[in-house]
Amino acid sequence: MTESPGPGQMAPKSYQAFAGAEPGESIGQQMQRPVDQTMAGSGNQQTSPGMNRVQQRLWQQREHNKVFIEGTHYLETKTITTLTVPEPDVTLELPSRKTETAGNDWFTFVFLGSLVLLAIVRTSFGNYLLNLFQSLVNYSTASRMFRERNAALTRGSLILNTFSYMIIGLFFFQVAQTFFAQPPLAKFWLFLIIQGSVIVTVFSKKLIYLATGFVIENVSDTSEFLYHFDIHLKISGILLLPVVALAAWSPTGSPHNYMVAGLTIISILYIFLLWRGTIIFLKKQFSIFYLFLYLCTLEILPMLILLKIISA
Repeated sequence: MTESPGPGQMAPKSYQAFAGAEPGESIGQQMQRPVDQTMAGSGNQQTSPGMNRVQQRLWQQREHNKVFIEGTHYLETKTITTLTVPEPDVTLELPSRKTETAGNDWFTFVFLGSLVLLAIVRTSFGNYLLNLFQSLVNYSTASRMFRERNAALTRGSLILNTFSYMIIGLFFFQVAQTFFAQPPLAKFWLFLIIQGSVIVTVFSKKLIYLATGFVIENVSDTSEFLYHFDIHLKISGILLLPVVALAAWSPTGSPHNYMVAGLTIISILYIFLLWRGTIIFLKKQFSIFYLFLYLCTLEILPMLILLKIISA
C-alpha cells in the first residue's frame, strides 16, 4: 500500500512528470522529459517556469476571456465614441460657371435636320459648295454661276437656302437668350417667332429690291445683286453652323464669346455684300448718286432702324 506524502512534503518526481504528461507518452519518457517548460503567450507575456499543463490551460483561458466573450469565440462589443470635429471657419467652394444653353429636344432635332439638308447638298450637287465659297471672293465665278443657272443648281440652292434659314434662326434665338431678357414665352415659341421674323425680313427685302428695280427700270441688275445676296446668305448659314453647335453644347467657354464671334461673321459678310453690290452697279454704269441713295435706302437705313429698336 502506497503512502501519500504528508503535509509539507513534495510529491514524487514521477507524479510531477505524470501531471504534465503528453498523450501516449510512457512513464520512462516522462521521467526523462524536463518538467519546466516555457511557452509563448499572447503579446509579450510568457508562462512562468514550472507551470504544468493544467495551469497552462487555465492561463490560456484567462487570456482568451480578455478578448472573447467567456465560453464563446465571439468578440466583445466595444463602444466607439464619435469625435466631434469642429467646422472650419472658411467655407471651401469649387469654382463654377453658370451657363444657359439651349439643350432642348426640339433644338437638337432642328439642328440635326439642318445637318441632313447640308449633307444632301454636299452629296447630290458635286462641287456646288466649293464654287459657292469661290464666288464670295471671285466676282467672275459668281457671275458665271448667275449666268449658268439650271434646274439642278436651283434645287440645290433652294435646299441650301432652307438650311441657312434654319441655322440663322437658331443663331438669333441663342442671341436673344444670351443678351436679352427672357420673354414670358416657351423657348420653342420664341424660336418660331424669331425664325418667322428672319424669313419675313429676307423676303420683304427681296421684294423691296425688285420693286425698286422695276421703278428705275433696272430689274436685271437688281436680280444679279439678289443672287449675290443669296450667296452670302448661304455662306452665313454654313459659317454659323459650328458657332451654333459650340454655343449650345461646348463644355468650356462662355456663350457670349460664341455669340460675338457669330455677329462678327455676319457683319463681315454684310460688308462683303455691300462691296459686291457696289461693284455690280458700277460695272453697269449706274449713277454713283443713285447708287448711294439705293444702298442708303435699302441697306443702311433699315440697319439703323433695327439698331435703334434693339437699343430701346
